[in-house]
Amino acid sequence: KTKANPSSSIHTHTVSTFQNILTNKTALNCVGDPLKQWCKNQVQLCNSSLTVYNRLFVLTRAITLQPQYAKGKRIGGEDIQTVLNQPEQNEYFQFEKDFIRLSCKVENIQENIPNSHLSSIFSSLTTYETQPVPQIIDETTIAVNRRDYANFYHTITDLYTVYLLCCFFRRDPKSVRILFLDAHPKGNLDILWSHLFHSYTRLGELKALPSIFYRELIWSQPQSHSEIDIQRYRRSAPSCFIEFREHVLTQFNISYKENEQVNCQALNVFFLVRHNYVAHPRNPSGKITR
Repeated sequence: KTKANPSSSIHTHTVSTFQNILTNKTALNCVGDPLKQWCKNQVQLCNSSLTVYNRLFVLTRAITLQPQYAKGKRIGGEDIQTVLNQPEQNEYFQFEKDFIRLSCKVENIQENIPNSHLSSIFSSLTTYETQPVPQIIDETTIAVNRRDYANFYHTITDLYTVYLLCCFFRRDPKSVRILFLDAHPKGNLDILWSHLFHSYTRLGELKALPSIFYRELIWSQPQSHSEIDIQRYRRSAPSCFIEFREHVLTQFNISYKENEQVNCQALNVFFLVRHNYVAHPRNPSGKITR
């Protein structure tokens, strides 16, 4: 239960037969902060096949992805011992023209795309009319570009961001696939992704496929823009945060209803003492400094 089979739920068909996908309206959840703001600020382009929300993340529908135009030195998912001391840039892709394709031309797209990793991805956008596509992904997929993937805090911020997108678009997290846009090696925290969502696939693992048609592909905002990033200094929990906590505990068979009320007369304190361990290619000694 660690990752998706890239060929599952994939069919052979022609893209033109799926244009009716664009006629389906997306019912959004606009309750609370930040979802209410996201609903207010959206720009629809290309007959609604591309929608930018709050200039933060992007929803694409009926989109073709051509993995061979993602250039990089690594696939991702390697055993960490085989990539010790590798440069950080080896863990990211450069996106060339034709990496992603939509059914119509989008004028001045960079004026609307967020100024983040999404800018370089959507600069590769071209158009298609009718083309045979051997692989089709039916399930909603969320593309995530992870930065600090081996850090528990940053991983939780990424997981919550994706869960919040599921909440916003009213998608069941356990039916949503994750597409990692990075090429990080295998990490101890990868299991969280397959537990909280349907499964995950690495972009590098798809290189053998000429093209993939996604019915609905959501491009997540960068890690630094997480609603629970400590730099936001929040005084109250953002949208769906309580539900996120319940979802996490449930997926690990932990009852979230226990200890809902804090008993200040009988507090439980958990002490965790960590030994040195190798979890990051640029810390080959595994020395714990905190």
